[in-house]
Amino acid sequence: MEFQGWKFRPGQASKNLCANCEAAKQHFLKAKKMRSWNIVLSQIGFAEIIIGLLAVDDDISKGIINASIGGGSFLVVEERKGRIQIEINEGVKDFNRCQLLN
Repeated sequence: MEFQGWKFRPGQASKNLCANCEAAKQHFLKAKKMRSWNIVLSQIGFAEIIIGLLAVDDDISKGIINASIGGGSFLVVEERKGRIQIEINEGVKDFNRCQLLN
């Protein structure tokens, strides 16, 4: 989000800009939470792919399963990025409504 020339991440926007607008704050907090979980899921996916690559030498079926799990977690992360952007957009809309009403 950008406000008066400053760029804000969702957590910063909820803390610094939304003191008087609870609806916008909730959208930004949800986006922040989803972004945090995306980092965790990405790390799990990366680890699973590495484990899968290392396991291919010993047992190819286990390696393929682990790599598939890792790839699936990256797929989930990418799908969630669209939902995060929707939450940010909704937060911006609510923030703008609050600014007009005040």
